[in-house]
Amino acid sequence: MDDGDAIRAEYRDLLLDDVGTHTGLDLRERIVVEEDFCVSDFAARYNAAEGSALGFAHTLRQTGPLRPDHRSSALDGLYFTGGYTRPGIGVPMCLISGEHAANAVLEDFARVDA
Repeated sequence: MDDGDAIRAEYRDLLLDDVGTHTGLDLRERIVVEEDFCVSDFAARYNAAEGSALGFAHTLRQTGPLRPDHRSSALDGLYFTGGYTRPGIGVPMCLISGEHAANAVLEDFARVDA
């Protein structure tokens, strides 16, 4: 997603205009400290796919069992858990995901010891 300086400035103005319209208060002259943090910043700081905090969309092709595996396909011994993996987002699903990842680790270590 393009969230460069121009689009950030555009959305900043839209936001401040909306606040002004609904409160009757123009905040522009009252801002003392300002920092923006957008999709590309989130993606870069947290290595989050496409800057998403919640993982994949709730589409048929990205639901439940169709989400990524808990084992990394790029690096042996790397495991994933949370909203990006099976079974999905939400606290209960993330806890279940953690259990699945722990089970994957145990299964892999059992194979190594065998």
